[in-house]
Amino acid sequence: MQKLEAPVEGDVNRGTQFLVIAVVFGALSTITTAIRVIVRTIRRQFGYDDFAISLATGLILIELVFCGLEYHEGAGRHAYYLSERQQQRSLMWNYVTQYLIFLIICITKISICLFILRIKNTGWLPWCLYILMGGLVLTSLPCIIILSAQCQPLWAFWAPEAGTCWSRDVYNDAIWAQVGARDPRTNTSIEKTDEAWLAYSIFSDLVCTLLPVVVLWNVKVPGHLKIAVCGLMSVGLLYVNGSTF
Repeated sequence: MQKLEAPVEGDVNRGTQFLVIAVVFGALSTITTAIRVIVRTIRRQFGYDDFAISLATGLILIELVFCGLEYHEGAGRHAYYLSERQQQRSLMWNYVTQYLIFLIICITKISICLFILRIKNTGWLPWCLYILMGGLVLTSLPCIIILSAQCQPLWAFWAPEAGTCWSRDVYNDAIWAQVGARDPRTNTSIEKTDEAWLAYSIFSDLVCTLLPVVVLWNVKVPGHLKIAVCGLMSVGLLYVNGSTF
């Protein structure tokens, strides 16, 4: 591990805050998904969109376990105050959560697309949604492949002395294209932040948020109900792209 300088703000621990946010939103997503699945099952309307969101919720619960392990080892504190063992174990659990994050983001947005297709499956809309879902897969798969192949052996990710890794720019560019996130080992923002609006994740967020408005625009339901439905669908994206990081 490289020698670090003590941070100006001192030993500040934000791990608890991050974990509380993740647990609260994880609980909310689990409860709402469970209610949805129960109602759809009773009405015999359980579909592919329900399966997809159930899978994503299950992965979120698994991710929360690894987040807890990560924060237990000191995530949320500056590396200066962590032992070498804590730094390595925190990065190890972080490595596992990254796989889950890519899958959760992709599957959640696909479930939203499938839900919209259930409402309206005519005209130009299906083609747009299929293209969007294909793009989600194509931006997530390279991230998972690079994450798996970037270090030889694999554990060199959290123990650099054990082997060699590709340049961080390769991984940074991949996850920037998918989620516009951070480099977990240096805790520095990825370059090109001035172009972050180009990230596919942001684009897909915008589409998934606005499409319900387009679909429901001509549906004969009260305006407040349309707003409520669109708002609820946006809340799911808020959790997936916010608290999972």
